[in-house]
Amino acid sequence: PTRGHKDMIRLEYGDTFLGGDFAFYKFVGEHISNFPITRNNIFRFRVQVGYADTMEDENELPIFERFFMGGENTLRGYGLRTIGPRDEFNRIVGGEKSFLVNIENNFLITNELRIVPFFDAGNTFDDKIDLDDLYMSAGVELRFFMPMMNIPLRFIYSRPLNAEEFHNTNSFQFTIGQIF
Repeated sequence: PTRGHKDMIRLEYGDTFLGGDFAFYKFVGEHISNFPITRNNIFRFRVQVGYADTMEDENELPIFERFFMGGENTLRGYGLRTIGPRDEFNRIVGGEKSFLVNIENNFLITNELRIVPFFDAGNTFDDKIDLDDLYMSAGVELRFFMPMMNIPLRFIYSRPLNAEEFHNTNSFQFTIGQIF
């Protein structure tokens, strides 16, 4: 897209009376904006907030319903699902809350080729969302849209700006598909 906005709200619900093993709910809200600066320059950003919890005080939210970040669709430059709260053995266990911001500027070289500088910030949390505790990355992405399918090949060069020693980081990533 070259202009416009997209708002999305997703709610997941599971309960034991429906045959599930856990009673939980999960909410994700997302806003995406596209602003044309010039005909060949599009400013884009995404803000995403998530919240999940159990409906039974004695149970903990299962790891497969928790939030994780990292990878080419959330925090570029960090390894897939490597951002989130950790246990006492430094193993990632994911968070019950999440916050993510992606900012990018698309320079359209041709209809099929874009150069995209970007900045990403986000984290997952067990307690309240703390905007002072966000992991950040910046870099540039080359997107090539395959003409017959209009699906982008994405070549991503990124630098995590405040990675910790236990984070798996990647300076170069390759993927197929849109980020948002």
